[in-house]
Amino acid sequence: MPDFATNADKKKILIAGLDNAGKTSIIDLVQHKMVQTLSMNPTKGVARREAEILGQSFVLHDLGGQEQYRQVYLSQASKYFLETGAVVFVVDLQDKERYGDALGYFEAILGILKGLRIAPRLYVFFHKFDHAYKTEYNDPARPAREAYNQLRDKFISAARAGSLSVYDFYKTSIFDEWSCYAAFFEIWSSFITRLDSIQSYLERVTESVPGVLLSLLLDENSNVLGKHFAQDMKVAVDKLIELATASIKALAEFKRTGMGAKLGETNTVTTNVGGRAVHIRGFDAGGRSFYLAVARDTADDEAMRAAIDHIAYSMSIFSAAKE
Repeated sequence: MPDFATNADKKKILIAGLDNAGKTSIIDLVQHKMVQTLSMNPTKGVARREAEILGQSFVLHDLGGQEQYRQVYLSQASKYFLETGAVVFVVDLQDKERYGDALGYFEAILGILKGLRIAPRLYVFFHKFDHAYKTEYNDPARPAREAYNQLRDKFISAARAGSLSVYDFYKTSIFDEWSCYAAFFEIWSSFITRLDSIQSYLERVTESVPGVLLSLLLDENSNVLGKHFAQDMKVAVDKLIELATASIKALAEFKRTGMGAKLGETNTVTTNVGGRAVHIRGFDAGGRSFYLAVARDTADDEAMRAAIDHIAYSMSIFSAAKE
């Protein structure tokens, strides 16, 4: 029988929502295991995943959303919900006919949490924010944005009625991979206070280097630990987000090669991402491996290497000091 309890040193995160909401696809994407989504079978029961961020272990419980499983979770609440540190509730924005069902399931979970006298952090992912839905949302003449706001307000009211609050809402899509990366970065940060200081330091040291458009700090599993986008608006934010997403994928793919496995402090790799040169290098700090991806607004290789050396050295000293 699966063990749904969690070691005290591990943070338990439940991913819940109706069937076909896209829960498993989000987790696969964040863990760089994206498969052919259209052929993916629904999760049966609970799929248990583990992740480690800066030494903090997480256990992700992907709760299958089919009604037969939902009834099991709700009828055996203590088995599935005790020791939960966070609940991520995923709503399929494109399945408008089932908004009421999704809200009802959310309210049922809130009732369980109240009955167990636990108050995990609540996050709501309004998922599949893409394609025709996104187009309609961005059209002020269409009702989608108003309907979205009304749905969001209903979730806020439901949480308040259960004496809880939603920690944050995110619009996510597997076609906007950064939306998923950024959402989970915020979740990791809520548990790992060190990430806030790492983020602040990365911003500060990056801003001290002229011409840097983007810097990303990643762990050995390509989880985002810190991110900084240029503030001068020479490049549109959406283009920087595309560049960040592509950089993460490029690093993940490169690490699977023989050369990538040896990427270290003395090696800087340059790869073309979306027509821009992104420089990637690894470094160790506090017994851990990190990767830094930096894009600059100039093709000057010597200046770029000096920039990434400076940022990497500064981050290695800071990260080791935080251990």
